[in-house]
Amino acid sequence: MKKHLLMIAIATLAIACQNGDNVKIAQEFLDQFQAAANSGDGESAHKLYPTVVYRDSLFQFNPETMKVKSSKGSLTISDPSGCSIELVKAEDGTYQAAASHGFFCYREEWLNLAQKLGQYDPSLNDVQNSLRMNDSGFSSWVTYVLMKENANPLDLAYSTDRINSAMKKTITVTNKSGIEISGDDYIVAFRFVISDPGWVAPFNPPKSAPGVTIGPGESKTINIKYGMNELFRGASVRFNMGVGEMLSRFYTPTGKEYEEYVSANGKVLEQDSPDLPSGNYTFAGKSAKGAIRVNRGVLTSVFGVKGKTTGMGFRGELRENNVFTAYEYYDNGQETGYYIGKYEDGKLRGTFFPVSGSSYTFEFTVTKSE
Repeated sequence: MKKHLLMIAIATLAIACQNGDNVKIAQEFLDQFQAAANSGDGESAHKLYPTVVYRDSLFQFNPETMKVKSSKGSLTISDPSGCSIELVKAEDGTYQAAASHGFFCYREEWLNLAQKLGQYDPSLNDVQNSLRMNDSGFSSWVTYVLMKENANPLDLAYSTDRINSAMKKTITVTNKSGIEISGDDYIVAFRFVISDPGWVAPFNPPKSAPGVTIGPGESKTINIKYGMNELFRGASVRFNMGVGEMLSRFYTPTGKEYEEYVSANGKVLEQDSPDLPSGNYTFAGKSAKGAIRVNRGVLTSVFGVKGKTTGMGFRGELRENNVFTAYEYYDNGQETGYYIGKYEDGKLRGTFFPVSGSSYTFEFTVTKSE
């Protein structure tokens, strides 16, 4: 009897030691991965989690509530919240993450919006959701297409008068929504360039005017003066709220927006396109030209005029079936619009959706650089 009890005690102690070793392995993995992620050491992070992609932050496991379960050469780290990571043993004896759920975290406002639009799906694992959350084409489409068509409650109309040696632009703002919009909720931004013979300088920092409170269906005017040598290049409403708040106030999501977007435009390619492989190219259209760098389906451009850069460019990607999506920006990071189209027969063709004004078609001829 004593011998039997001793064997049970030894087995219990062995299991406890093994569990202790497993917890130590799990904690070492978490510490190493967190350190690599915090320091921006992508190489080390990918060794620990080979398929890791985009995320804002990582879930923090509590050692007191964390559980570690062993099964046939793998360890599963779990938390009562539902977060889990599966670790597998590599040939060199180290452990790597094979999959996880809830380990990748995102900004609360962005996550809430992504869930409402069907971009983030809790039933998928972290890598699958990360690829969806990193779909910049969809993010730009939400901002420049979905919002402008469904959550854009203010219309702008222009008129111009000359006042001695200056100009005055009158903007009529109309509230299309069914609710009152406070003047504190927005500003009206104006864009100008300085006219110079033979050359148009990059856009100046935009001027702005404070908003005015407008009731449902009402119209009110805002005025701005500018110099004779300034060329007016449009105005736009800038709301003092994020995309998520805008959509929650002025749009009711269906939850199928992401699914429908991917169905229409395909998934991000994330590899070389046989039609537009990695390399350096030039592009030219009626109103713009410049250089493009292609790297595994990602396109980065710089616009140029007469050999000079204009301080603008675009960044985008090729999707399945050579669908092209990109956002346009200034050197200071301010976005100016969104491209969506297709690459075929040596040309990028499609529609450009600017921050202000109506959308229009574009066509760029793309040529491989020598």
